[in-house]
Parts: sequence; C-alpha cells; structure tokens
Amino acid sequence: MELDEKQKEKLLKIARTSIENYLKEGKILAVKEDESALIKKQGAFVTLTENSKLRGCIGSMMPVMPLAETIAKMAVEAAVRDPRFPPLQ
Repeated sequence: MELDEKQKEKLLKIARTSIENYLKEGKILAVKEDESALIKKQGAFVTLTENSKLRGCIGSMMPVMPLAETIAKMAVEAAVRDPRFPPLQ
C-alpha cells in the first residue's frame, strides 16, 4: 500500500503519541481514525532510532487490525518490549 506524506506524518504522530501515552498512563493509545488507508487492516513494523542507531523494532505481518491501531500498538511494543533493549522510561 502506498501512503502519501500526510498519511505518513499522521502515522508518525500516532506512534509518538502512543509511546508517550503508554509511558505516562500505562495504556496503548485508543486511535480514532476515519481515513480509508489508515483503517484498512494492515500489518506494520515500527522502528525506533536514537542518534541514528537502532533502539527498538517490532511489528506484525498479519493484517488483524486497522493500520493506525497496528502502528499505535507496535510503537509501544518497540519502545518497551524489544528484548534487545531496556524499556524506554
């Protein structure tokens, strides 16, 4: 699936907000989205970097939830459950 720049920016914001929300409240962000490309069930990987170095990467190839929700969940997983790195705080 091809996403435009606006959609990519929206997904980046969802990922960042989801991590922040999880670290503050312990809950994955509830995503409300109505854009067709972002509500289509889609797998995705989220890669976190720090100073251009890998800091976490987790994803799911299975299209089990809408893309925006997948991004929110995988962002948290990459931030706190990648076994190669200590969880973000």
